[in-house]
Amino acid sequence: MSNPNENNVKKLSTIAELNTGIILAQYKSVANEANIYQSEEAL
Repeated sequence: MSNPNENNVKKLSTIAELNTGIILAQYKSVANEANIYQSEEAL
């Protein structure tokens, strides 16, 4: 049987990776909206 602390570390690192992915996705979305706004301003 594996160490329960080891399992907690694995869960936390998975959560951290998911959060990082969500933050990156939000950043890309905001950056994309800013680009759309700028290109509309240029028209």
